[in-house]
Amino acid sequence: MKTEAIAAIAVAVASQASAARAQPRAVAPATEALAPTSRHSIEASVYLHQLVHPGAQVGYSYRLLSTANEVHSLIIGADVGTYVWLRHSIGAFVLPRVGYRLRTPGGFQAEVNVHAGYLQGVLASESYDVVDGAVVASGRAGYPYAYVGPSAGVGYSIRAIRVTPFARIGVQWQLPVFDQSLMRLVAAVGAEVAFR
Repeated sequence: MKTEAIAAIAVAVASQASAARAQPRAVAPATEALAPTSRHSIEASVYLHQLVHPGAQVGYSYRLLSTANEVHSLIIGADVGTYVWLRHSIGAFVLPRVGYRLRTPGGFQAEVNVHAGYLQGVLASESYDVVDGAVVASGRAGYPYAYVGPSAGVGYSIRAIRVTPFARIGVQWQLPVFDQSLMRLVAAVGAEVAFR
């Protein structure tokens, strides 16, 4: 009787093991798809001309092309802004841009951009001219410039609230300046907000 009971238990265990092996196993996906963000976004930042002259800028971006999960994207957009160079000049600019952005599934972001636009400079105080040997006031003269150059930046995308804090640094050429070009170091620190 004991032998028959042991044999029955062994058969039952073997049949259960066989059934367990026959059942298909659920395979977890390697990566979970991320919810896409809007193609449109706006941004605001502190703008630093020559890294020491304070200003501000706002911008709009459109994600023209992107791969799955937005890892690689082609971005077009434009920024408008201003800065103050104390006792020297005040500048206002419009800067269209095109750029490439890399964003990892974890949220880290890196980008490179090319900017090409217009800068209007206005002297911070009244200027003077000599006319027929006399010094006369000529107002606060303004000077138009082409404003072109590259930039690079990093950021971190917080998808839950659609906000990406970022920092950028770049070089902008002002031209012509008395038939020459001036290289200006610029930086921006701010945040981008994607539309819902």
